[in-house]
Amino acid sequence: MIIRPTEPVDTDYLILLAEMMRAESPAYRRLTIDPEKLKAIGDQSLLHPDRFCIRVAEHKGRIVGFILGYVNEVYFGHDLVASDLGLFVPQTNRGGRIALALIKAFEDWARDNGAGAVQLGITTGVQPERTGEFYQHLGYSEFGIVYRKQIESEGNNVRRESTATATAA
Repeated sequence: MIIRPTEPVDTDYLILLAEMMRAESPAYRRLTIDPEKLKAIGDQSLLHPDRFCIRVAEHKGRIVGFILGYVNEVYFGHDLVASDLGLFVPQTNRGGRIALALIKAFEDWARDNGAGAVQLGITTGVQPERTGEFYQHLGYSEFGIVYRKQIESEGNNVRRESTATATAA
């Protein structure tokens, strides 16, 4: 297995993995995926590799996981913190060292780009206790809690309608 930066040729498979993550997640399965937005994020990681990071785990020519994140200043100062937007390994590839290798690669990238801390979230609702224990084993400590409430809004309905229209077309 190798861990490497993403390449444009990976885009379609990364979109498939994002869909698998969304479908598995009780928190995200009602949300839509926009392939063009995902492609734009991939482009950002290529154009600004010091700000955006996508690393993939590849085994025998197949991508078996990814981590996506960014480094940014905290809003109240100039310290840099790296945060993940997503870490995913398909169920069929779990139980090995893929997630560990992806996290270590993200930590290395964060360090190389001046971050003083790395923050990993657990927001999918998929095995949060087990994931938290894994992160703690790697030296992470719990840092805050995220609360979520679904709301209906005009903008939210517009996005759903435009996605439904695009899908029907």
